[in-house]
Amino acid sequence: MADNINAVFFDDLNPSAVEVHTPAFYDQEARTVNAVEFTFEPHYSLNFDVPIVSSKVRYIKALIDNTIAIELNEKFALLDDADSTLILFHRKKMYELVKARLANAKRIINTGGYILDDIMTARDYTSDRQRFESIFLFNYIVQASIREYLEFQARYAAHIPQDKVVPLERFYLEELGAPIPSPAFIELTKEITATPPLPRPDSFQPDDVIADKYTVFMGEVANYNFTSLPKVAALAAQQQTRLIRHMLGEGVPYTIAMLDFLGYPQYLKSNYSMTKEAMYRHISKALDPVAQRTVKGNFLVLNSDSNEDTAKYTAWTYDEEVEQFYNALPRK
Repeated sequence: MADNINAVFFDDLNPSAVEVHTPAFYDQEARTVNAVEFTFEPHYSLNFDVPIVSSKVRYIKALIDNTIAIELNEKFALLDDADSTLILFHRKKMYELVKARLANAKRIINTGGYILDDIMTARDYTSDRQRFESIFLFNYIVQASIREYLEFQARYAAHIPQDKVVPLERFYLEELGAPIPSPAFIELTKEITATPPLPRPDSFQPDDVIADKYTVFMGEVANYNFTSLPKVAALAAQQQTRLIRHMLGEGVPYTIAMLDFLGYPQYLKSNYSMTKEAMYRHISKALDPVAQRTVKGNFLVLNSDSNEDTAKYTAWTYDEEVEQFYNALPRK
């Protein structure tokens, strides 16, 4: 769903690009787009009382709202029963996502001179409609993105250390280099209560071990945008997590077979010019760690021409099993 917001910045939804559709097209799209509702009671409201100057703006705003709603709904469905380690990992990823969106919006707003005051004081929006559309949409992404992070932070307040809490003003002062609007578009409407997380047991249970392996794995492969692999990106966030947690819980040979099926080795070679030995080191580290020789042996036996010990390294036995598990997962 992030593609909708990226498309506003860089692709076919960019309001500053040459228009390829008629107003009638956007009139129809704006009427037919279905709103995605939050599956939770929000802590914040977004009151962006800026004139909607065209049906194109109304349509793209609806797509942005749906993107935010889907991202939060999926995150909360995934994390509501998770431990603090997993929640903090996703908090960091969401913070990085929001910062990246704010950086893109800031650059475009400053370069294009898309200042909110101009749309608020204008009398005739048809005089430069495309510019007013850009003012609305790029500034709206700023507010919607900040609100998204604040909702996540409020949901998991009990899990987030005080030094990791990001107040509203920090986004403006540090990321945007601007004062908070007065009145602010984002308003706290529901009291934030920090319900203490469930106590951890004195000793790890199997599920705890998998959660820790998941955190280690995702922390390492995030350096290479693992979730952008086509077969991974084809899954919704909840199914991506299901795939990875299952993969890590089935043992190293199974994990290696799944990584090969997903195309990760070739992806690392093509996109990062990574040698095989560097790839073995990387995956060894990602697997909590596992001996590099074990990783190498299991990859080698996937090649039927290899002389590697197939009794010692058994990834080759899982070829069909990993494919069957993946194919049973629902797609986006």
